[in-house]
Amino acid sequence: MKSGAKKIIVGFNLNHEWFKDRIFGEVVEPLIEEGLGALELHLDLRVPEIARHIEGLCENAVQSGLGLSFHAPFLDPPFMYGFARDNRETLIGQWKPILDLVNRYAGANGIRTEITMHGAHGPGASYQDLFDDTVAIASWILEYCPEIWLGIENLPVPRRPDEMVKYGEDRQTTLDAVQAVGHSRCGITWDMGHCVRDKVFTLPDPEWTCRVIHAHVHDVDDHRQDHWPLMLGKTPYKEWIGHLVAAGFSGTMTAELNGTLYSDWSQAEIDAQLVETIKEIKMAVDQALT
Repeated sequence: MKSGAKKIIVGFNLNHEWFKDRIFGEVVEPLIEEGLGALELHLDLRVPEIARHIEGLCENAVQSGLGLSFHAPFLDPPFMYGFARDNRETLIGQWKPILDLVNRYAGANGIRTEITMHGAHGPGASYQDLFDDTVAIASWILEYCPEIWLGIENLPVPRRPDEMVKYGEDRQTTLDAVQAVGHSRCGITWDMGHCVRDKVFTLPDPEWTCRVIHAHVHDVDDHRQDHWPLMLGKTPYKEWIGHLVAAGFSGTMTAELNGTLYSDWSQAEIDAQLVETIKEIKMAVDQALT
């Protein structure tokens, strides 16, 4: 192992499509055997019962010895538009209950808890307003959640020109937001599949790479649909994971998959691809560390 290598955890985002009437352990234990160390859960505020659902998954994860990461809300309503202006108190009231849950499970099983956050979007918003909202809510989350690390994610350019603009659709703007927040627990979530969607295959520069605190790893098909298992050969994850490890990366590398894409597969096919994806990420990390 390289001298001074930091702790790297392999994670994956738990999706209801993989349960299909099975209990938690049946889904997760084969992945733990291949090196899974953390689950990432989506904090979808649109569903009133989400806190109870997430809490149950958190309890199962802790009992299985796993750490926890979270994906902050990114779908309307509510999101974060106007947080830096007249909508701050309303949004704080909506976000607090789910962040209280995050705080209860921060640092579970001695593994750093990380939250991935999209930059803001809004109808007819100026880019400056979106930047201000992104920085303002990131700063507030870090204050409200004193033990978590927050990664602002690089987002893909929309597939259609009429799709809503989001803040952070390239590497530089993501870095700009992180630098503006200026907090020791704020960094970048590098979504590798988003780079592939945008046909950005160059390695990030050192200033960007050193701010990465979380990574999303998934494959992309010929139609720019991302969040596939590592089965298509489009994402150069071995090179990019090696690049992060060489730069001293510490954090979680999450297989961020979309179960609805292959919900009609047999259970055996789904299980095989989940296991293979976790195995590939773990192998890439281990090879980079040797």
